[in-house]
Amino acid sequence: MQCEGLGSFWTTVLQGFFDAVGLLLRNNVDKRTALKNLDISFYALMRLLMGG
Repeated sequence: MQCEGLGSFWTTVLQGFFDAVGLLLRNNVDKRTALKNLDISFYALMRLLMGG
């Protein structure tokens, strides 16, 4: 992977994470809902970082 592509790579990764959390929380991503379901959000992030 080239260095200049890293910014767009991480942008894509974070957008994918946000989309996954949105799906898990039924597109109700506000602070209160996100905090109530923080374990699900961390699980999604862990799966993303582990490759799937």
